[in-house]
Amino acid sequence: MKIVLASILKTVYDTRMYKRLGVSLAKLDKSEIHIIGQNIQYKKEQVPDNIFTYPIFQFRRLNLKRFFAPLLTFFYFLKIKPSILIISTHELLWVGLIYKLIFKTTFIYNIEENYCLNIQHTNAFPKIIRPLFILYIRCKEKICSYFIDKFWLAEKSYQEQLTFLKKEKTLLLENKYTGKKYKKEQNSPIQQFLYSGTIAESYGIFDCLNFFEKLHKEHPKTQLTIIGFCPQKSTLVKVQSFIKDKEYIQLIGGENIVPHHSIIEHIRKADCGILAYQKNKSTDECIPTKLYEYIANSLPILSVNNSLWKEIIETYQAGICIDFQNNEDIYKQLNQSIFYPHLVDDYVLWKTEETKLLNSLGSKSRN
Repeated sequence: MKIVLASILKTVYDTRMYKRLGVSLAKLDKSEIHIIGQNIQYKKEQVPDNIFTYPIFQFRRLNLKRFFAPLLTFFYFLKIKPSILIISTHELLWVGLIYKLIFKTTFIYNIEENYCLNIQHTNAFPKIIRPLFILYIRCKEKICSYFIDKFWLAEKSYQEQLTFLKKEKTLLLENKYTGKKYKKEQNSPIQQFLYSGTIAESYGIFDCLNFFEKLHKEHPKTQLTIIGFCPQKSTLVKVQSFIKDKEYIQLIGGENIVPHHSIIEHIRKADCGILAYQKNKSTDECIPTKLYEYIANSLPILSVNNSLWKEIIETYQAGICIDFQNNEDIYKQLNQSIFYPHLVDDYVLWKTEETKLLNSLGSKSRN
């Protein structure tokens, strides 16, 4: 059984496409997993022998090459001849549909984002072209939905937001932590702060920097590490300008995609993780992957007051929810609090989702 997972903007070692779906699907009996995506400048170790990667793209979001990428992807579909085709971006829906109609393959739409909501409420694309993009994507997803066999959703909120979904074909597979739980001692005083993952204004990078700048003036021994990829050049330039000559703020990645294992290493070294997301309709009802990563690695969290995240944080006594614009005495509160008094359960782990995934395909597992 040949299975293809394909995306234009995600890397071949993307944490959802490779580390969650790919590695899990590789456990199916007599399976070959073929992953098509962006190139990444590091060698992945210990790839299962039935996973094959095709790092055929190398461009940023706004690039003319992106327009022609689906044609190249379709060529690889013809070359691999999959029996299950999993599309992880709306841009590949047309070529996925054509392949489905010609070869009668199982066609799965792995929905990692609400693309229309993202375009509408972020600065990823120029304002003048946003309405056209949204209309085009909505029409495309609606038409293709009649031919899609299964919808895999990364977020529970998509069940209500995406009106083209067919309920009986929908499976929720949340982006939970793929590694093992890690328990560490809580450091006091807390000094090493961390911002990890996508570096973007809507994800709170500048709220984080402004908050930490004030904190550092009051507590000079504190340090901040920013680790992740910044998809927008203008945002990266502003971040680099902000941290210039500030030795207490370290940037890892930025222009380049950072290996996930490196992010986890820094999570385990840090004393506190920051979730400073701006209030935005594109993210308010989504659970950040890093929230599960922080909890699974028992990292204390400073988060915005998002009711969905707050419920999870309070369940594990994992951190404090604050207003990043008004945060007097937060450092004292952090150091006087006891986080993770009990062992974290398996709810935050991907293995709970993996069971649903493999059962949904009704195939035997190798393990």
